Amino acid sequence: GDWLFFLDIVIFKAKSLNIGEQ
Repeated sequence: GDWLFFLDIVIFKAKSLNIGEQ
């Protein structure tokens, strides 16, 4: 449901932040 969509966004943002720091 919406939880999977929400988790996908959180994971995507987390990965984006990790890439940005490197």
